[in-house]
Amino acid sequence: MHTLFLVFSLTMRDAAQPQYWAIAMDHVREVVQNPRIYPLPRVPDFIAGCLWYRGRILTVCHLPRLLIGDRWKSPAESVYYVVVLDRIHVPLALWVGENVQSLTMDEWTPMDMRGFEHPLVTSIFRWQQHTPVYHIGIPELIAYLDHAMIQHAQTFHRVRPGESSGSSPGTPG
Repeated sequence: MHTLFLVFSLTMRDAAQPQYWAIAMDHVREVVQNPRIYPLPRVPDFIAGCLWYRGRILTVCHLPRLLIGDRWKSPAESVYYVVVLDRIHVPLALWVGENVQSLTMDEWTPMDMRGFEHPLVTSIFRWQQHTPVYHIGIPELIAYLDHAMIQHAQTFHRVRPGESSGSSPGTPG
């Protein structure tokens, strides 16, 4: 079982309080502040671009856009963090926004997931004043991204040259 988690917050446009999300530190190689992300053409909005990281090119998934879509409120700050993943079979990093911290399992308690469904969330924990934290499974995230990219490619190929596929290259905040 995971004992240490990386927690980040996302705020929706119509919400006063942020949502908290977590990934197991077992999959985190490094957290990088404000790396240069190069936009890519013809990718879904949840792909921020690519990152040159220690001699490797990593695809950067924009987690706020993936998790809450256009309801995400872009922060006014110019600081953001990208999490470089480790122990996975694809070169992937996650754009997580401006608020990042680590928590241990003893800082929160498990919550019942009955009635809650999200393809990426493997568990929910209660933290600080009963705030829910949604744990994203990295294997589930990679499977979801694989499926989404295949769907995007199929949609893109159906669009004739000169027509828009309705998707634009994503860039962070």
